Amino acid sequence: MKRTIYAGNVSVEHVGENVTIKGWVQKIRNHGGVLFVDVRDREGVVQTVWPDFFNSIHADLLVAIKPEEVVEISGSVRRRPEESVNHQMKTGEVEILGSDIIRISSTLPLPFEISREIQVKESLRMKYRYLDLRRESLSKNIFFRSKISKLVRDFFHRNGFIEVETPLIVKYTPGGARNFLIPSRLFTGKFFALAESPQIYKQLLMIANFDKYFQLSKCFRDEDPRSDRQIEFTQIDVEMSFIDELEVMRLIEDLFYVLWKEILNIELVQPYKILTYHEAICRYGTDKPDLRFGLEIEDLTSIFQHSTFQYLREASFVGGIICRKASKISRKYLQGYDEFIKSQGGKGVKVFKLDEEEKDPEVFKVLKTKYYFQPGDLLLVMGGEKFHSLELLGLLRKNIIEVENIIPDKEFELVWVVDFPLFELNNEGNITSKHHPFTSPLVEDIPLFSTNPLMMRARSYDIVVNGVELGGGSIRIISRDIQQEVFKTLGLSDKDIEEKFGFLLKALSFGAPPHGGIALGFDRLVAILLGEESIREVIAFPKMTSTYDPLTDAPSEVEYQQLKNLHIKVEE
Repeated sequence: MKRTIYAGNVSVEHVGENVTIKGWVQKIRNHGGVLFVDVRDREGVVQTVWPDFFNSIHADLLVAIKPEEVVEISGSVRRRPEESVNHQMKTGEVEILGSDIIRISSTLPLPFEISREIQVKESLRMKYRYLDLRRESLSKNIFFRSKISKLVRDFFHRNGFIEVETPLIVKYTPGGARNFLIPSRLFTGKFFALAESPQIYKQLLMIANFDKYFQLSKCFRDEDPRSDRQIEFTQIDVEMSFIDELEVMRLIEDLFYVLWKEILNIELVQPYKILTYHEAICRYGTDKPDLRFGLEIEDLTSIFQHSTFQYLREASFVGGIICRKASKISRKYLQGYDEFIKSQGGKGVKVFKLDEEEKDPEVFKVLKTKYYFQPGDLLLVMGGEKFHSLELLGLLRKNIIEVENIIPDKEFELVWVVDFPLFELNNEGNITSKHHPFTSPLVEDIPLFSTNPLMMRARSYDIVVNGVELGGGSIRIISRDIQQEVFKTLGLSDKDIEEKFGFLLKALSFGAPPHGGIALGFDRLVAILLGEESIREVIAFPKMTSTYDPLTDAPSEVEYQQLKNLHIKVEE
């Protein structure tokens, strides 16, 4: 028979109706000759009841039925007795009085229980992901992901944006993340790449007069395993013409207002705070600051020039974090903080308490007057090279928050971080782009190309939510000359520039409008909205952190002939 209603949608409105449901057996209970069979589908679970089932024409099947077998059940909807109403279930006021049942398919013994939310080893969950997705919590996440994607699309369409799909198989270009390469069968020795982002294509769309573009784009990056990254992921990609940084930022704030309101019923306050990159590093030791907590880093260099502690007195930079009313922090934890900093390459953490002021009276005098240092407060201090020390203090701040289980002031705190460096040095000491090579420098910094490019700032902006970078963007370069200058600063020869980016430089020569945009991590966004720590909990078929896929046993070997057709030889 045809399914007439989803099991999870049966309600008091259907009392007296004959219905047919199809789904998986969730649970079976035999109560003195009355059999209860709970059936689950994508909308939820409903109870079916079979009085005196031993005398039913379906007795043999009802006795043999097992959890997770697929069944079709028909019957009439009735109210449950008042004493058996289950207020924890969406369908808890009703049940189906069964009249007919068909087993559609049976099941092997299950690798883990599905009906209850129990802890299961992640590798096992990934191997049987299709079973894992039947679990209520994960199923809800995927439904919410679908709802969020619709809200995103509706928002951009309402605001005049055009959704355009850009190629996934693209030209390999250097810089940015490591690409996945695709060997060409028809062009021996040449390769495509999987797109790490639609960056160049969305700029070309601006030149083509599609002045408001967006898409939910698949991106591919051959990156080392990380807990919050996947080698393939989805981003909300946006680009606009004839705008500036603030217009992009306000658009995203409006989008987030809709999402937080619709999903969490929270009205985010606009506009968000804005920090420069330099401010974020100096106050929080990171360009992804979590502003829900205090514990800002204080520059104490001038104070400790008069310290009795030689290493702090002679340090080029001294920074510290004041923990208010923290005298109950155990010696074990304080020692742990010291060991943590040493493990990260620092000289350790010096702890100051007010009852020890006789050890450094000049320092404590300033601490009490300038920083209102009180009995019970602790000052954790370290010295060294400035930016390395700030980085370590940022890690220390995060460690303190986690270890001391400090409760945040707000549930969500969003902040824009702007004016990033245009360039930075990589581990080999070579100049590379902080974001990507198509980011425009601040106009006043352009003369620094020839003198000190590492001091140049970018017209870029990152959006950070509770210490998590949710996305970033920039105003783009539209001058062919400036774009070439960036490529040369990155060490590309004229030949390399022409071979790798000649098509883009030519496009910039045909009247490029001022434009900019942003890319938001969609998987991270969904995880934040649903309160999940791992993006794997909001992706239907994710990879393990090692990039391995237990479900399909990928990556895997391929046949010799396939490699030969692609002119590839695998060395032992």
